[in-house]
Amino acid sequence: MWVLWWATSYRNNDLTLSTNTLDARLAAYQLSIRELLAFRSVQTIVFAKFMSDSAWYFLLFWLPKYLYDARHFDVKQVSYYAWIPYAASGVGSFLGGLLSSHLLQRGYTLDKARKIALGLSAIFMPVVMLVPLVPVQLAILLFSIAFFCQQSWSGLIMTLPADIFPLSAVGTVSGFVGFGGAIGGAIFGIVAGHLLSHGFGYGTLFVLVGTFHIIGFLAILLFGGRIQPLRSHDLLEIENNV
Repeated sequence: MWVLWWATSYRNNDLTLSTNTLDARLAAYQLSIRELLAFRSVQTIVFAKFMSDSAWYFLLFWLPKYLYDARHFDVKQVSYYAWIPYAASGVGSFLGGLLSSHLLQRGYTLDKARKIALGLSAIFMPVVMLVPLVPVQLAILLFSIAFFCQQSWSGLIMTLPADIFPLSAVGTVSGFVGFGGAIGGAIFGIVAGHLLSHGFGYGTLFVLVGTFHIIGFLAILLFGGRIQPLRSHDLLEIENNV
């Protein structure tokens, strides 16, 4: 149903081609993988996704096990309560983009609108550090906040390739970003299992994952440059570097 809606609304809507991205030379130029990987913005977004998905994969797949191991839930209790954070993540995936769009409508630049929404999403992720210290009901609430903010973050960061690059490169850059996130999740899953099997508790893991989005966001602020459509002069610079 979603694909049918998208095919009829997005592809037939000329307004989706923002006039800000219609740089004739850039639109006609096919950026190679090597050239794309040379962009600091690509490197930064991939790194930010690597960090955030390291936390997300851990929360996504280890929440039921944590409830079993640390909170001594049985299957019935998990089925009653463990769905709540996942539902919160679904809401967050909509509201993060809605906030960013609202800021754009209020006159904020694309750079500020995206970074404010990303920052608000990242700043609440450290609440998971408190999970081992609170009653289980409050722990579920903290998980829900983290899941909400993570999916708000994820929807926004996957929008950045379309914000910056011409349509011919958006799919490739998005693929790099998704790949970085998947690798981060796979690596930290192994690290988490290793730490748990060598005497470290869930508290240590929650402290680690509570910092990952903050690190990713700081990387975007410090190294990602302005979030704005790529222009021809940027292409000239990257051609000289490559």
